Amino acid sequence: MATGTSSSGGCWPATSGCRGLSTTVRGGEPSLQARRGMVGKGPVWPEIIKENGLIESELDDITTWWFVDALINANKEQLENM
Repeated sequence: MATGTSSSGGCWPATSGCRGLSTTVRGGEPSLQARRGMVGKGPVWPEIIKENGLIESELDDITTWWFVDALINANKEQLENM
C-alpha cells in the first residue's frame, strides 16, 4: 500500500484503487467517497471475516462511512493504523 504523498496525488488514490473504490477530484485534491463506494459491499464482509479469522460482525456496526469520508477529506492527508 502506498503511504505519504506523491506527485501523482497522494496515498488515497492508490489506497482506494486497490480496494475497488474510486476517487474524485475536488479543488485539485483527490478525495475518497467511501460512503458511495461502499454501497453494496456488505455481502462480501462475511467472506472477509471467514478468510481472515475475524470476529463475526456486521460491516455497518464497525464503521460509519460518513466519518471515514470526513477524516479522509480533511484539509491534510493522514494515514493512521489502529
